[in-house]
Amino acid sequence: MNRDRRHRRTRLLGLLAERAVFGLDPAEGKACAELASLFPEIDLECMDRLAAAVVLGSMGDRSESLPARLRPTIRATALEQMEQPHPRQQRAEATRHETGCSQQPVRKPTPLQNGEHRS
Repeated sequence: MNRDRRHRRTRLLGLLAERAVFGLDPAEGKACAELASLFPEIDLECMDRLAAAVVLGSMGDRSESLPARLRPTIRATALEQMEQPHPRQQRAEATRHETGCSQQPVRKPTPLQNGEHRS
């Protein structure tokens, strides 16, 4: 990856992080959209999910428990969503296949500490 492309990728990831935490003004939003079009393999919601995970992880025992009747439905939906590739990832894989580029390994989400899942 050349230096200019690496700089643009880093800028995009920075804007995504900024959007997840503080939001973007219209100019930043436009720049983010333009950069995103150059990197179809980047999941644009990755920083949003990371920020949400940090907030949830920092809540510890202060968080309210989900009602027992909702837990199975929410867990099943979350697991289903995690197993489905993101549409941008599908397009990137199709592009790699069409161009003959070697396919990048897809990294699965890692479980919480000690392999435990919150209930």
